[in-house]
Amino acid sequence: MTVPHWKETDQASAGKLNELADTVQSAIDPSAGQNPPPTIKTLLEIFELTEDITYPDSGDVVFPDDLTSPPDVPYAENSKRIWLKHPANAYITLGSEDETLYFPTITDFTQGDPPEFGDGDRVAAVWNRQSGRWEVIGTSSAGDLIVHFELKLSLPKTAVSVSPDQTTTAYIQNWSGSAWVTDTDVEFEIFDKLGVYRGRAKANGFTAPHDVGSYGTARFVAEADRWEIVSMQPHALMIRGQATALWTGATFTIDGITGGSPTTAVMQPSGAIIVNTDPASNITVSDWLNFDGADNDDVLAVWDEDTRTWKLLQKAC
Repeated sequence: MTVPHWKETDQASAGKLNELADTVQSAIDPSAGQNPPPTIKTLLEIFELTEDITYPDSGDVVFPDDLTSPPDVPYAENSKRIWLKHPANAYITLGSEDETLYFPTITDFTQGDPPEFGDGDRVAAVWNRQSGRWEVIGTSSAGDLIVHFELKLSLPKTAVSVSPDQTTTAYIQNWSGSAWVTDTDVEFEIFDKLGVYRGRAKANGFTAPHDVGSYGTARFVAEADRWEIVSMQPHALMIRGQATALWTGATFTIDGITGGSPTTAVMQPSGAIIVNTDPASNITVSDWLNFDGADNDDVLAVWDEDTRTWKLLQKAC
């Protein structure tokens, strides 16, 4: 290579120093050949992923002499090298060749787990001369990774009161560029550490637009090796509706929460959804106060977590 140089009397300007750095960097850049130059003992580069990492199937077996077998660790194809464009003082991927990155420190994965890294993430990788691969460093766990989900199954899974460390199954959601979209091909287990959530299952198949599971976010806790709920749509605690008929017994029904109706609505808390029954169908309410009532009476009902039922709070006089 030809290294720029100048006389001792020349001023070492920032532009000339950048020119020198770019020339040296281009000489040791492994994209110019098959492998890094043998004089480079350790080569570290920053890459940007262009797709989610791929987990190998649990049944994959890699034999030492079988280079056609799938990798036995997660990997990401078509990753782009990040380099600094000095004149613009910007890190870019323009002109970078595709590289496959390997994640040998991620060992506690299950096929179908939410990807710990994905499109647009930047990672540091070193060239391993023994394996002949770019290997990502410092990724023993997902750390503080937050993912979006939609419940596949209800929370709790059975008709019991919520309690700490209840678990259920959720679908991962991916960002489409304008919205979070549920991927029903990727499901994972989540935990309600505090026992404060009650969630609706997508599998319930309620009437549209209620045919979706509760949405939420979960964080991977490395020391527990599990996903724990950070936030989730709250379950309704107070609803308003109209009696569907005269009643004198222990229970009666009110009109479903259809949305847009001035007489039926979820009152509290903000943003809540009904999870225990199809909101579009008639909702059963317990008349534990023995009020009795008439058809079309306006009714307020509250959720009783102890009995897991709706109970009459007040009716129109």
